[in-house]
Amino acid sequence: MSKVVQFLKICCAWWLLAAVGVPAAAWAGPFRSEQKSNEIASSSINEYVANKSSIRQLLSTLAGEIHKPIIVSELAGRKQVSGKFDMDKPLQLLENLAAKTALIWYNDGSAIYVYDVNEMQSQMVQLRHAPFDRLVAFLKSTMLYDQRFPPRTNGSSGGFYISGPPVYVGLVTAAAKYLDSTFSDTTTGKNEIRVIKLKNSFVTDRNYSQRDAPVTIPGVATVLNQLLNGGNGNGAPRDSRNPVPLATITIDRDTRSALTAANAAEGGGNFPPLPPLPQQNKSSQPAENVSYGTINIVAYPDTNSLLIQGASQQVSYVQDLVTAIDIAKQQIQLSLWILDIDKDEVNQLGLNWSGSARMGNGGIAFNSSSLSATNSTQFLAEVSALAKRQEAQIVAHPEILTQENIPALFDNNSSFYVQVKGERTATLEKITYGTLISVLPRLSSGSKEIEMILDIQDGGPTTTDDNQITQVAELPLVNNTQISTEARVPKGSSLLVGGYSRDQRVSGGWGIPLLRDIPFLGRLFDYRYKHNKQFVRMFLIQPKLLPQGAVWEGVDENTSLGQTSLGTNITLKATVAMLHNYMAQH
Repeated sequence: MSKVVQFLKICCAWWLLAAVGVPAAAWAGPFRSEQKSNEIASSSINEYVANKSSIRQLLSTLAGEIHKPIIVSELAGRKQVSGKFDMDKPLQLLENLAAKTALIWYNDGSAIYVYDVNEMQSQMVQLRHAPFDRLVAFLKSTMLYDQRFPPRTNGSSGGFYISGPPVYVGLVTAAAKYLDSTFSDTTTGKNEIRVIKLKNSFVTDRNYSQRDAPVTIPGVATVLNQLLNGGNGNGAPRDSRNPVPLATITIDRDTRSALTAANAAEGGGNFPPLPPLPQQNKSSQPAENVSYGTINIVAYPDTNSLLIQGASQQVSYVQDLVTAIDIAKQQIQLSLWILDIDKDEVNQLGLNWSGSARMGNGGIAFNSSSLSATNSTQFLAEVSALAKRQEAQIVAHPEILTQENIPALFDNNSSFYVQVKGERTATLEKITYGTLISVLPRLSSGSKEIEMILDIQDGGPTTTDDNQITQVAELPLVNNTQISTEARVPKGSSLLVGGYSRDQRVSGGWGIPLLRDIPFLGRLFDYRYKHNKQFVRMFLIQPKLLPQGAVWEGVDENTSLGQTSLGTNITLKATVAMLHNYMAQH
């Protein structure tokens, strides 16, 4: 009852304040300030307040937030801190604290080690057998790698330089010695199966037909089998008497640039640093006359992956090779125009087939050069205007999306079958005609120009004056024109090829409505015409680079068989434990 009375009193007070004209903000102020103070109190619950306290106490509290022990060195534990510290973001607090108090730290999966910056260690480590890039790949795959303290090498010797927290330097040194020992005895490599997932290439072959002729673009599995299994390309293992040797991978500068860009986009992700050009790492030179056994490469198209079976050194070598060839490709949109223009109108357009033309204030070039973006638009506008007067025709306008170094094919054809009789048998032969355009685009000159390998086949049956198909020995006569060339155009420009004449039967007429429908007399009011006309066929090809798409982000999917994705922390802890045992035994 008392609460009800209190509530009525508050309501009466509000009513009186409103009646005398007190602003709402004034009489609502105490309640707002109380709410604000409550928010401040709630936001400051997870704060640590220190006043010249030992940094050990702060880090001990921070360890409870991270749920991982923090081991502080004696020199680092002498530091003192003061102030308020927000514990809501413990890892960010650790980074800021280390930057402001001259500390360095490293997480080995089991604990976080904190040192004073003066305790940083540096060491030169010699690799006698294992290549440096394989060491970096091992550190990244086992989560030992710390991008703040990367190992460095000049590429001309088998050694590398490492600097960082003492525990990190010790782990990297142990990993180098362990990896070097696995490469030292090349005759006893452990058999391993590894799954390598491709992100930018296909593992299987691409098969298609071009005018009934089969065309095969080999996949990565076929290429690797042809390279490593004696050129058979069928995935059969190589004879153990002719083993697969290890080799040094030499990568051209364009591929190196693509790998560097992909590595930067993934935040230093899956690609190990490549050895410098043109020098080679001496430690990566393989021993001669050593047997490595067999290696099997099988394509698994369901996940676009490669299954690799062989010695550890062989599998690692194949993975490096796949990393070098599985690079992202630039997407290219190809717009094609097949045009027929009246020959007289072509002459009026000012075309000079020696290689130049004038249209307005701009110039274009045919066969030997290209059209700029502005001139190609103006040229198409002129053709559209001629098409409205039936003096030109846009036969087709296909658009194809492809990638660099991947052929794009447009084929619009018709076929008929001819019976070929022999002495005792008869067969049917297929005759195909029509328009076929095959374009293979490639970027060149630092992606400033687009080079195209162009193949055009254009044909059709010949006709008589009365628009009948010409026949020879009761078979239709088919003409065929072929154009094969290579051209290079700047980005944003178009390529115009063609210029050969085609005879076409044109018919039409006009008349006075209703009167031309009168029997017999209607002919006086109707006019019909038929005549042959020469058209010039042209092909306008406009390549367009599409913006680079989003790159894949995430952890490395190229894991060995038997490893599970239970978390990077488990992999890191297991690797650290293995290295500690290895160093204890050696």
